[in-house]
Amino acid sequence: MSPSLVLLASLFQLHLLGDLDVRGEAALSAGQGVRSIHVQDGDSAAVGQLDLAPRLTLYGGARPRVVFTYAPTFSLPVGPADAASGGGQVVAAPTSSALHSAQLSLEAPLSRWRVFASGQGSWGTTDLITAQADASAPDAVATRATLPYVSGQLAAGATFAANRRTALSLQAAAFFSGGTDEEARAAFPLQRGARAEGSVAWNVARRDVLALQLSVLGSRVGDDSDGDALVGRAGGTWAHSLSRRLLGRVGAGAASVFSDGAAAGQSGSLLGWAEASLAYAGAAAQPSASLRLSAEPGVDRLTGLVQMRVGADGGVSWEPFRRWSFAGLASIATLDTYAGPSELDGAIRVARGEARAGREVARDVWLYGSLAAAVQSSARPDAPSFTELGAFLRLEARLFSL
Repeated sequence: MSPSLVLLASLFQLHLLGDLDVRGEAALSAGQGVRSIHVQDGDSAAVGQLDLAPRLTLYGGARPRVVFTYAPTFSLPVGPADAASGGGQVVAAPTSSALHSAQLSLEAPLSRWRVFASGQGSWGTTDLITAQADASAPDAVATRATLPYVSGQLAAGATFAANRRTALSLQAAAFFSGGTDEEARAAFPLQRGARAEGSVAWNVARRDVLALQLSVLGSRVGDDSDGDALVGRAGGTWAHSLSRRLLGRVGAGAASVFSDGAAAGQSGSLLGWAEASLAYAGAAAQPSASLRLSAEPGVDRLTGLVQMRVGADGGVSWEPFRRWSFAGLASIATLDTYAGPSELDGAIRVARGEARAGREVARDVWLYGSLAAAVQSSARPDAPSFTELGAFLRLEARLFSL
């Protein structure tokens, strides 16, 4: 059972949802596209793809506010496929896939407190680029084949407004993701972990907020302690409103690594982290955009070792005319594992991007066209170098609302 369904059942048992006025809506998205994948010195493939993605959303209440979403995605290869071997399992013959996703969130404002909890889970079959579709900081992948996959997360937190200028925040989460059988875990090992974070923020001026943060992340990748890592971080941030619609933010701090097994050489290392971002909220018919630059330690999803991620990500959305919308997002990062085994020397560069245009062709019916790209350049033997391009056309409709 997914974490979101476990949380939902628990809330009913505690009679926390008994008085909710439950409402909801259902939507359906259907689309077709083509993907072309080329692996350096290896496989290549081009295949058509038919996607079907229904979505059911239930929501209700104000205290607490509860939202439940179930959104499976079904993909089927269509048309002729052209594939060549020579790169192992990097590109496999196109197969159908079905990935089920569920999410439940709860938020309860209580006087000066805001308490929230959430659970989400995915299970089924998918490829690893699709599994990272919503990630602003995607990881390196070892294969483009379709794999049996599972993931889940339970999170909870609270924010306390001590006074008009000071707020304290605490949150914690436990998570897991990976392949569900031996063959899948060879390409995408099971990761289990937990993270916790605390912060205190001061509104020091009308346009300025200073914050201190402390966090810890513990992770195990694989089935033994060779993939264990523990990273603690401390630092501060400054957010400044440059104008009514433009917000800037900078932050910096230090991180310490504690690890055993294969990553023992990293234990005791002291690293730095830094970030800078801009966000612009456009008025009606104006674009909204965001950009973030960062350098921070994280966990190598393939090995469990600690790595430095240096990158940038951003997005833009625009509705210049009635019934029209445009959006784009992109991210690029260099992932570099340090003080690890010599066979893992060398950086991995990952990039993702998508541009989308849509038009409302009828009431509650939208037609979208999009172009997408995913690029990975690797100097390591466990992560291939490849380029993937895709073009898609999708029709999305709201079926009914309650």
